[in-house]
Amino acid sequence: MTIGAVAKLRGVVVAVADGRLARQGRVSLDTAAKIGVIRPEYRYPLSSMGTVDRGQTYHLYDWCLLYAGTYALASEIRDAFRTAVTSLLVDRMSGGEVDFVEGWSGDHRGNDEFYIAPSELPKITSRIVLDELRRAYQAKGDEWMANRVELPDVEFILFGTDGQTGDYEAYVVSLDVAHTSHGRPLALKVERVDDMHVATIGSPTEASKIVGDAELAAAVRDSVPPPSPPGTLEATLDAVEPSRYGTVAARLAELARQASDPGVGGQLLLAVGTSSHDIRVVQVD
Repeated sequence: MTIGAVAKLRGVVVAVADGRLARQGRVSLDTAAKIGVIRPEYRYPLSSMGTVDRGQTYHLYDWCLLYAGTYALASEIRDAFRTAVTSLLVDRMSGGEVDFVEGWSGDHRGNDEFYIAPSELPKITSRIVLDELRRAYQAKGDEWMANRVELPDVEFILFGTDGQTGDYEAYVVSLDVAHTSHGRPLALKVERVDDMHVATIGSPTEASKIVGDAELAAAVRDSVPPPSPPGTLEATLDAVEPSRYGTVAARLAELARQASDPGVGGQLLLAVGTSSHDIRVVQVD
């Protein structure tokens, strides 16, 4: 059983996951990478002087996906999600607006009036990224339950920067067991993680320890940045960020190492997203 956790601070996000894959008490791997960076992007046609280049790519911020549960199903959902969110398409609609589309029709290609200026390019919002994960979970989860006649056991934490607001967002996506029944599409549950809160997936025993840990709660509370003196640059926040999130990251890692659940263990991965919107994933010794 996995343990995965995310702490959403003010302008910073910190996540940790163990590396153990085990089934029925037998360990298969202790180095599984359960946190992965995904780069949402889209392509848009560039029409100029009667020719079309469909290879223009737009990307702004990376996102991370953390999983817990059945490895085979989690991998299928993750791969389907990655494929979808890295192959989005944008085009100018017949009404003149620029928006996401399912596919390019081929109409009006080569007409300069359909040129898309950089200022018109739509942002990749958290809603767009989240919707693609939900679709991937729905499709693969429905197939799993139809073939296996058992409920899928997989959870995800998705986090990254909303392209519209510039703020970090984090979500827990899981099966809504209470509203799921055989012969019908899965019901999914999406929970948004608020600022200054910790969310977990995986082992219920270890999850309750993390959520109820007083030392972690104090570290999260103390991570609020001090008010900047008048006239100082906002960029000075970067200088104090390590001290803000370092204690939270260290405590999350410590709690994961102290797990009593035999299905939790192995190599730890730590992901940190700072105010520069770079998300770094590192191994914790």
